[in-house]
Amino acid sequence: MLVYLLLAAPLLLIGTHSNSAMPVAQGPSVRSRGALLAGLAAIVVAAIIIGAVLLASNGGSNVELKIGDSDFRNIDASRLATEINDNGPVPFSDLVGSNRAVWVNHLGGTSEDGWISFFARVPEKPDCLVEWNRDDRVFFDVCDPTTTYPPTGEGLELIPTRVEDGNLIIDINRLGEEPEG
Repeated sequence: MLVYLLLAAPLLLIGTHSNSAMPVAQGPSVRSRGALLAGLAAIVVAAIIIGAVLLASNGGSNVELKIGDSDFRNIDASRLATEINDNGPVPFSDLVGSNRAVWVNHLGGTSEDGWISFFARVPEKPDCLVEWNRDDRVFFDVCDPTTTYPPTGEGLELIPTRVEDGNLIIDINRLGEEPEG
């Protein structure tokens, strides 16, 4: 019986072979115009919903969000002056990843005057920052600690800084102007 299967199997396969194409199942046909109109309608509805949500969320709120503001503001000048007097200059981290870390120092007699702000980057060395040495009361280049800068930030890129209504404002986008304080 085993011999029969071995000899007859190839013949059985040859006899079942057909040159006709195999039938293919066909799904429901979708009209392309109807699909296009449905897609456009969905986009319009989504846009209306998003617009309504944005409009409603802005209606009752006084919060204003601006990414990339031109200055740091709403910093209580009196409290920051006390902090700097007690602990030294204050660094402000770069919040948007554009190499704009800032140091703020207060050298005035009152919280209204004597403010100095400058970028923490060492000029001509984009990978180097300055740090404050509390003992020596100078800023130093972390890449070359023998290079120092005075508490006024002289030699670093100064930033216009002023006090308005008791709030310190650091104008990080008004470069090249003399500091006001």
